[in-house]
Amino acid sequence: MDATCTLAGQGCVRRLVRWFCVAILAAGMAGCATVRIGYEFGDSLLFTWADGYLDFDDAQEAFTRVKLQAWLDWHRRTELPAYVAMIADAQGALAADVSAADLLTFEVRVRTRLREAVERQASDLARLALMLSAAQIDRLERKLAEGTEKARRDRAADERTLDTRTARYVKRLDPWLGDLRADQRVELKSLLATRPSTWEAALASRQRWQAELVRLLRRVQTERSDLAATREALLAWIRQVADPIDPTNPARALQARTEQAEIVARMLNSADRDQRATLVRRLAGYAEDFRVLAARAQSR
Repeated sequence: MDATCTLAGQGCVRRLVRWFCVAILAAGMAGCATVRIGYEFGDSLLFTWADGYLDFDDAQEAFTRVKLQAWLDWHRRTELPAYVAMIADAQGALAADVSAADLLTFEVRVRTRLREAVERQASDLARLALMLSAAQIDRLERKLAEGTEKARRDRAADERTLDTRTARYVKRLDPWLGDLRADQRVELKSLLATRPSTWEAALASRQRWQAELVRLLRRVQTERSDLAATREALLAWIRQVADPIDPTNPARALQARTEQAEIVARMLNSADRDQRATLVRRLAGYAEDFRVLAARAQSR
């Protein structure tokens, strides 16, 4: 949103609404029921995920479980009501077309919000980093490499041909718009044909920030850094990961993001009445989930 705009300004509200719609569409989120399940069991799910990478000892487990629960409680109380409000506005603004610029602008806003939510826990993350052993950091490095290699194999199958690339996009879009029409599939395939795949660059970026995290943790472990220095190092890493522009080739990164945004915008703008209704219903499902979860947090 431009600095000269206020939330009371109708044009700014409509622009925010459109950004929210396309950003959620682009994210390819799972079904609405998954949102409630994820939050209801969020502390256990997140702990299990982290434990798989680090194999916590008893003290680390106790610390992590307490901090995860506190963070999820805060997120329910403060973040979910804002999501509900944006979705409510979005349901009344889907008739307007969106542009790639709209999507990219809101993507930055989403990244900023997520980054700030993670930064809120920087001190706790630093404390956990200081508790890690060399063996745990080695395990993290190995698990990250295994995950990246699996992603490489899976994505390579999707990127084999133009048809498989198109099928991957269709799979992400169908749950939001219903079945894409034949003309939409043709347009989608045509758009992809003129845009080179960027998945190898994305995987390279993923490997780079993972390697930087491992190096950071090893330095903390060997140098016995203090809490303040560890927190600042983690904050710098978080902000780097949250930045969508690859510093090794910013022009290519910006072009790739713009092309992806153009594809999503074209598909959304070509939606017919039934497809837009499907999207509205999907958004309504998320709004209800967020509303219920936020209300439960407030009642505790």
